[in-house]
Amino acid sequence: MTTTAPRPPAPLPSRRDRRGRPSGSRTRATVALAPLVARRRARDDVGLLVLAALLLTGTVLLSVALPRLQARTADEVVRQVTADAGTRADVLIRLPGGNPVPDERDEDAAVIVANLARDLYARVPDVVRDATDEPVTAVQSVPGLAKVDGTPLLVRLVHLGGTDADAPELVRWVEGEEPGAAPFTPTSDDPDAPPPAEPPVLEVHVGVAAATARELGIAVGTRFPLTTAGAATSAVVVVTGLYEPVAPAAAAWETFDDLLRAMPAPVTGQAEARVGLLLSDASLPDLALTLASGAITRTARLPTDPSALDEAGARAVADAVVELTTRPDLAIPGGTPAVESGLPAVLDDAAEKLAAGRAQASVLVVGLATVGALALVLASRLLVARREVLLVAERARGASVASVVVRALAESVPVALLAAGAGAAAAVALVPGATGGYGIAATVTVVAVLAPAVAAALVVRRHDASG
Repeated sequence: MTTTAPRPPAPLPSRRDRRGRPSGSRTRATVALAPLVARRRARDDVGLLVLAALLLTGTVLLSVALPRLQARTADEVVRQVTADAGTRADVLIRLPGGNPVPDERDEDAAVIVANLARDLYARVPDVVRDATDEPVTAVQSVPGLAKVDGTPLLVRLVHLGGTDADAPELVRWVEGEEPGAAPFTPTSDDPDAPPPAEPPVLEVHVGVAAATARELGIAVGTRFPLTTAGAATSAVVVVTGLYEPVAPAAAAWETFDDLLRAMPAPVTGQAEARVGLLLSDASLPDLALTLASGAITRTARLPTDPSALDEAGARAVADAVVELTTRPDLAIPGGTPAVESGLPAVLDDAAEKLAAGRAQASVLVVGLATVGALALVLASRLLVARREVLLVAERARGASVASVVVRALAESVPVALLAAGAGAAAAVALVPGATGGYGIAATVTVVAVLAPAVAAALVVRRHDASG
């Protein structure tokens, strides 16, 4: 018996286009010819393409540059508002009170305050430390009325210092000498010793600003009783020298203007002027011998550096300062310091100003980008209208809508990318060092890429429907 082997099935016919070519060949031909067709059309309409490219470049330039300029301006606003706030934006740490009036001089009084300030500064949050300068320390008496050569003055004794051992001197002595340690008579350790007939005189040596001395007639050697609250009955202030500030604008003087010159006294008081008296490291210990601890305050002030702030980090700094003021984890021997600062409120004020300005700027940027995008759409329609006869002819010769779109994209993509890149590069060059502003520019660029292709597809579709 003869058997016949089954014949293999014939291959299915491939899909063909209108002209009988396989569809794969049609796709390859469409893609392959797209760059050639795009170049030929670009040469014919170079003027209109250049105009559209310039329009896109300008739109992208504004869309990128304006938000970057706004970001830079926002940083400047934060810094300016902080600078205008002055010492209200600083972080002030009030150190716990010291011991009651000691029996002997503590020669390291100034060093102890500096070390405490240095330790506290190392323990504040990093964002706060980055936004502030090294601490400025101050030990001061409560203000009190005193008569100096018969003139009633509101005086306070102040010692200024810091944590930087290599910091330059704050003053230069132009007459007399820097205050030193006053003579001190220690209390006898013998419980059977008779008390002295009169309490020993407790002197505190101070310096006075030369400008204050000239205005009020104070001279080296002037002595007057220290009658501030908490002072011993036998306390006497002795002026040993006159000084001038080396740098009157230094941070140490910012809250002590009365150390630079005589200031007006409160109108409700009896004093004729308000005066600060400067203590040195050597004379500071005598202040504790003459005043009760409750009449002396010790502070470490962290001056805020406006140049270290920007809009992006302002919120983190404000939150850290609020946390520091509400729950200061800064316990030291003798108690827990109290922390206060107006910096959060200052940064909130800056944020409110920026919010109003940002809303107006956003409307401007979106409006400019919208106008630019609409102009690009109109330019694309004009370009396609000039080519309508060619597009209809291509369609009549068998070109698909997809091929029309691909050829339009082959022309619009490189033109749009080059124009957008030029605009973005120009914006970065004009406004360096800022960020943001690319989202709207990218949207406009997409419109520039797709608008010619969509317009061309609509033209051939409309012709198909009418034909």
